[in-house]
Amino acid sequence: LRPGRIYRFTFAPGNLAPPAGETPAVEAAGDAAPAAGGYWWAFQVRETFRVVGTLPRNEVVGVPVDTGIELIFSHEGYGDPAPYFEITPRVEGRFERRGKLAVFLPAQRLSPGTLYTVRLRAGLPLEGTEERLAEDVVFQFETERSEDQRRTRLDARYEFLEFTPRDTPFLVLHRIGAEAATDGQRPTAAVTVYRYPDAAAYARALARREDLPPWAQVSRAATLFPVEGLTEALRFTSELIPEEERILGDVVAFPGPMPPGYYLADIRVGEARGQVHFQVTDLAAYTAVTTTETLVWIHRLSTGLPAAGVQVQPLPVGGEADGTSGAAGTDRGAAAGGPAGAGGGTAVTDARGLATLPTPPHRPLYLVARAPDGAEAVLITQERDPWRWQSGWDDRPDETPYQYWRYLYLDRPLYKPDDTVHFWGVLRPREEGARPVPEVEVRVVRTDYSGREPRDLVLASTRVPVQRDVFTGALVLPSVRPGWYTVQVLVDGVVVHSHWLEVETYTKPAYRLEVTADRRAVLAGEPITFSVAARFFEGTPVPGLALKYQIREGGTTREGTVTTGPDGRATIRHVTAERPPQSDEAMGGHITVVPAGPEEGEIEGYFPFQFFPRDVAVTASARGVAAGPGEGASLAGEVTVRVQAVDLRARNAPEATGYEEYRGAPLPDRPVTLELARIEWEAVQRGQTYDFIEKRVIPLYEYR
Repeated sequence: LRPGRIYRFTFAPGNLAPPAGETPAVEAAGDAAPAAGGYWWAFQVRETFRVVGTLPRNEVVGVPVDTGIELIFSHEGYGDPAPYFEITPRVEGRFERRGKLAVFLPAQRLSPGTLYTVRLRAGLPLEGTEERLAEDVVFQFETERSEDQRRTRLDARYEFLEFTPRDTPFLVLHRIGAEAATDGQRPTAAVTVYRYPDAAAYARALARREDLPPWAQVSRAATLFPVEGLTEALRFTSELIPEEERILGDVVAFPGPMPPGYYLADIRVGEARGQVHFQVTDLAAYTAVTTTETLVWIHRLSTGLPAAGVQVQPLPVGGEADGTSGAAGTDRGAAAGGPAGAGGGTAVTDARGLATLPTPPHRPLYLVARAPDGAEAVLITQERDPWRWQSGWDDRPDETPYQYWRYLYLDRPLYKPDDTVHFWGVLRPREEGARPVPEVEVRVVRTDYSGREPRDLVLASTRVPVQRDVFTGALVLPSVRPGWYTVQVLVDGVVVHSHWLEVETYTKPAYRLEVTADRRAVLAGEPITFSVAARFFEGTPVPGLALKYQIREGGTTREGTVTTGPDGRATIRHVTAERPPQSDEAMGGHITVVPAGPEEGEIEGYFPFQFFPRDVAVTASARGVAAGPGEGASLAGEVTVRVQAVDLRARNAPEATGYEEYRGAPLPDRPVTLELARIEWEAVQRGQTYDFIEKRVIPLYEYR
C-alpha cells in the first residue's frame, strides 16, 4: 500500500457468511454491524516521515541575504535537526521549531552572490516512534548580488566565441560601474590573451563551467579561469565604446586577426575583471542532438562549401566536469561516440559535410573536428547535459510521450464537484519504434505545486480501449473541492498528455444583469448615469424586476432600489461627491446591482468608474546636487512644477482602457505654493525576529 493514501473496502453480507456448521470468529456489533448495503470501513495508511518542502526551494536564485532556511516535515514531533544539518559555505545559526516547520536562523546575514548547499542528513528521528529520515535531503540556492557587485562588475555577453583567421576578433562585455569616461576620454580595457596548447585543454577549460550549475549565474560569472601554465599570445589596450553609443554592450576590438587556435582573453577595466573564451578556425559546424543520433554539418568559412573528410570524435574532458577523473574520464569520452564512421568513437563527414554519431546515454558535451589539412575546431553540442542538474535527475526522462501524436479534449472546462467528465482523445504512433497502444489509463489528479506533496493525488481513474487511434470515456468526480485539477492520459504508467479542468460549486442563474454608463471618468461633483439591462440568456428582457444597487466611491457608500421597465432596463443617476483636492490622481468607484429578491444562482451586475478631485493636474519633480565635498555638504536643488488641465476625453472614448493620459493643455499664470519639510528618524536596533510569511530574518528597530 502507498503511504498517505486512503483505502475503502466494501463486502456484501452474503460474501461474509461462514461455512455451514462454523461460527464466525468475530461478531459484528455496534457501529461495525452490517448496513443495508453490506459491511464497509475505511482506513488511511500512515505517511512516511520525510521532508515535504524547503525554503528557499531547490535551484533558486536572487535569494535575499536575510532569509531564513525552512524545512517542512510531514509530521510534528521530529527530533532536533541541528546535529543533522549542514550548510556550505558554513554559517552559524540556531533553529526555531513551529509544528511541522523548522527554521534555521543565520546569526549573520548570508554572503551575497554565493552558492549555498544545504544538507539534512538521514537519521533524524521522529520522536515516540522507530521512524527516522530515510535519506539525505539536499538543495541549493544562490543569494542576490551585493550593492557593490551590482555597481561594479564585468560580465561577458557570450562565454565563448568563434572567429575566422581573416577577421579581427572583438568581445562584447556588460560593464557596470567599472570605469567611467573622464575628460572626454573613452574608458580603456587592458586585455591579455592566452593560448591553450590543444583542443583537449580548451575543452577541459570550457567544461569547468559544469562544476557550477547553469542556473547559478552570479557564481558562474564570478568564476575566473586560471591562466598559470598558458602561453601568453597577445597583450594590448583598447578603448571601449561609451555607454550612450553601445547597443549590445561594451566592445573590445583586437588590433588585428589572430592565428588559428584556442584562446582565453583576460580583460580588466579599472578594478573589474572578466574573461572570454574564443577559438579561431576556418571550420563552421552545426550540430543537432536527438535521443539516438548526433548530426554534425561542417562547412569551410573561406569557401562557403561543405567540408568533406573531416574527422569528428568526442573529446574527453574528465575531472569534475563529467563526474569522472583521470583515466575514467578518458574512457568515457572515447566510448561516447560509439562505432560510427571511420573507426570506433569517430565519424567522417561525407561530400555534403555531414557526419552522424550515436548519442550515448550521457551525452558528450564536446567534439573535435579535424580536417585533412590540419584545420580543426571544438564543437559544443549543447550548453550542458539537461538532465544533470534538473531536479537532481540522473537519468533522462521517459521518451514515450514523444513517440505519439496525442490530443485530449473535454466536454467543457468547468465542472461541479460531483459532475461526470466526458473526454475523447487521439493517440497515434509517430515514430517507427512506437507500438500501437490497445488501452490507456485516464485519471483526474490534484497536483501540489508548493512542493510539500511530491506525488500527484489520484482522485478518479479509468481504463478505456484505443480503437483506430481514438479513445473516449467518462470519469465521475468524487465530490472534490473547488479548484484546478489535471486530467492525465497514461501509457504503461507514463503520462503522455494532460489537460486542465476547473471545479466550482455553482448554480446557473435564471438571467443576467449588464451595467453600462454614459461616462467612465468624471470630475468630482459631476453626474454619471448608469443603465441596467436585465435579460434572459436567449435575449428576452426581464420586465418589472426589482433591483438593489450599491455605489461605492472614495470610502462612502450609497444604496437604493430600482425596477426595470417593459424593456428590461432601468436608469440610475449618481452625482459624485466633491472632495478636498489633495491630489490630481483618479479615485476609483463602482456600482453593484443585484436582484432585490432571492435567486437560485448568483446574479450581479458591476461597473467601475473614475472621478478626479479637481480639474487641474499638478506634477512636481526635484533635482538636487551637493554644493561641496564630504557628507556634510549642503544640497542645492531645483523643483520643477507643471500645471495642466485635466482632460478626460481619452478616458471616455469607446475603446478606452482606463489608463489613458489625462493631463491636457498647460495652464499658464497659475499661482503655486510650495512647502519644504525635513523629517529625520533615528533607527536603534533592539533585536531580531523571523517572519514566517516573508521568510526573512528581520532586525527589530525603535525609531526615535
